[in-house]
Amino acid sequence: MKKSVLPIKRSQRSAAILEDRIAVREERPQTYGSQGYYDKDQKKVFIYPIKDLDNLDSLRSIRGLSKMIYYKKDWNIQDYRSYLKQAEEKLKKIPNDLDLLIFIQ
Repeated sequence: MKKSVLPIKRSQRSAAILEDRIAVREERPQTYGSQGYYDKDQKKVFIYPIKDLDNLDSLRSIRGLSKMIYYKKDWNIQDYRSYLKQAEEKLKKIPNDLDLLIFIQ
């Protein structure tokens, strides 16, 4: 039974990441927080805007993704909110600068 469930979970995770990637590419907030960018000056990865921050972990769980704190080890919601304006500006530049689009491992 477990073997039949694993491919479904993998495809759910992959679909969620793809949805985020498309949203960011279209300059829209992402749902699952899987897309970010590396700031060379601060030497840190930042997450692009998230649509429903208050329900992020439950939305991630539905799609088989781990909680954000496990996905991005230095995740802190207060820090995220403090750089959100910067992330929104970076999001607007995506169509012109594909180097700003990264998938966080």
